Amino acid sequence: MVHPWVLDIIRKYSLDLLLYDLEDEIPHIGTAGFTVNKSSLIEDIHFLKTFDEHVAPRLPQNFSSVLEVGIGQWIYAYALAKFFRKYRENIPIIGIDKDVTYIDLARELIKNRKIESMSAEISDIDNWRGIYDIVINLCPNFISPDTIITHYLGQQTPARDLFDAISRKISKDGLFVLGLSSPTPPIERYVEASINPFFKDIVVSYNPYATDNSIYPIHYLVTAKKLPQEF
Repeated sequence: MVHPWVLDIIRKYSLDLLLYDLEDEIPHIGTAGFTVNKSSLIEDIHFLKTFDEHVAPRLPQNFSSVLEVGIGQWIYAYALAKFFRKYRENIPIIGIDKDVTYIDLARELIKNRKIESMSAEISDIDNWRGIYDIVINLCPNFISPDTIITHYLGQQTPARDLFDAISRKISKDGLFVLGLSSPTPPIERYVEASINPFFKDIVVSYNPYATDNSIYPIHYLVTAKKLPQEF
């Protein structure tokens, strides 16, 4: 059975089903044999549905720049581009990660999926340049209110240091999007303790579209506005 919302997402974001190998269920990620298969389609659809419901209503007016922090292999790159370019055609999207292996894999994915005006760069958030209207950090996992894993294979990071650094890269009326990969409670308390010093208008939403088949499932999506900074 195909849920009606699946077809709605395919139409809304003009997903070309001919670009997916719908006979292949097995993802070959992190190898030279990367394929865009049925699993990729499911991942893209669930990602777009999640962002459609929880991010789209809070997008800043006239936003013109997007930065993703800690991209890993950038599994969501294609869906991310599809989402933002529904609202701003050809908007440049930059992803950063301090692991060169991930950057190589992310660049391979961008090339294979023919995504334009999207770049993966080697850097951490502290050393990255520029201010962005939207900053995204997808699939970290809280260990405690004070500690977070930036992605599944990444390093443990002091949560407040990370969110402080992220807040400094967001424009005055910009939006922070945090996707959490762990359903471990109490998420709201962890988010409040870690993010509240730097952000306002914080909304924590459970994601009913997360699936255990996802490579990096987003169990909770947090959106927040930047607090004015004191200098």
